[in-house]
Amino acid sequence: MLPSVTKASGPGLTEVQKVEWAANEIHLADDKHLVSELPRCPNCSSLIALYLQGNYELIAIPPLFFQRMQLLQTLDLSRTSIKSLPKSLPKLVALKTLLLQGCDLFMELSPQVGKLKNLEELDLDETQIMDLPRETGKLLKLRQLKVSFYHLCGKKKLKSNILIHPQTISNLSQLTELSIDVNPADKRWDDSVEAVLKEVCNSKTLRTLSLYLPTFQLLDDASLIYPSLSRFRFTVGHHKRRIISRVPDEVEAEFRKWDKCLRFVNGETIPTQIKGVLKYSTSFFLDHHTTAMNLSEFGIENMKGLKFCVLAECNKMETLIDGEMHYERNEDDQSESRPGSVQHMLESLEFLSTYYMEDLQCICRGADRFGCMSKLKFLALHACPHLSKIFSLTLLENFINLEEIIVEDCP
Repeated sequence: MLPSVTKASGPGLTEVQKVEWAANEIHLADDKHLVSELPRCPNCSSLIALYLQGNYELIAIPPLFFQRMQLLQTLDLSRTSIKSLPKSLPKLVALKTLLLQGCDLFMELSPQVGKLKNLEELDLDETQIMDLPRETGKLLKLRQLKVSFYHLCGKKKLKSNILIHPQTISNLSQLTELSIDVNPADKRWDDSVEAVLKEVCNSKTLRTLSLYLPTFQLLDDASLIYPSLSRFRFTVGHHKRRIISRVPDEVEAEFRKWDKCLRFVNGETIPTQIKGVLKYSTSFFLDHHTTAMNLSEFGIENMKGLKFCVLAECNKMETLIDGEMHYERNEDDQSESRPGSVQHMLESLEFLSTYYMEDLQCICRGADRFGCMSKLKFLALHACPHLSKIFSLTLLENFINLEEIIVEDCP
């Protein structure tokens, strides 16, 4: 009787050679015992799942390694140091899941990937590939696609000037999840994003989408699909990818955990397109806006479902919530006025953080009403040199759910 699961417990090739390769499932993933080499051509005629993730000392897969793995359905090579896949890749005719997440030396996806006709999930997130081969469009059963593109600086020429070939996304008619991560400095994405977005918007199956949109005008096309998405993450606005960010990595990671995330970078105006997607967002990151005087300018009515908010380097912003502005709007437009509309500003917000807000003076102005931010659990204010008042005593009575306040480098 064949063993169902085999786990390696020793380092290097010596212990790997002792592995029972006839098992249905093999785990060669162990933080204490890293695998650096693999056997040349193991007999794995019954193997269904192979887990090699986390073996960062593994730099290459032997050319014939997959030769006798015709039943393999799951292959996890995440966080290894491989640079490419071997020529025996097409032998994985039953493969459904191929994970290469975090392989930061992986630079080229072989066109042979198009021969994996049963592939349903392809994860190339946090890799360094230059482009997506045209053959990816032949993966007609693909349901999940995550890809990160590497931007080659300098004068060295790329093999292709096209990141994603036309019709690739359209051909993937079963796709439910798509994530495309690019360097904002990569002009190839600027040239192709509009075509990719139009293909995305024609999808009948897509439910999760993550994209960088260089201009807010592209949200006009995206508006055809984001209302129907169960999850999305949009970064909107030209910017440079920073080596060191003023917002801690853990805060950015928390921002991305929410189901519907909007990041608006280097904004100079407050476009209706941003207000439109904000209405559907649960997480909002306003990064370096140059003119906004307060968050209320984005429309309190557009933030009813907002639960997580980060603001960084919005140096014209004096207050986050301007209740007086909201009252005036209701007086001017009676159609917006309803019982309790003024009181329940940011009624769903649970987490609020600010970083390096040069002119910020207070959190709320003229919003001393019951219900304002009543669900807030966490408030953090970092490096706001002109902060004079956080909130009034009246407003403090609203914060019945507040668990933690952090005030750092503020007067």
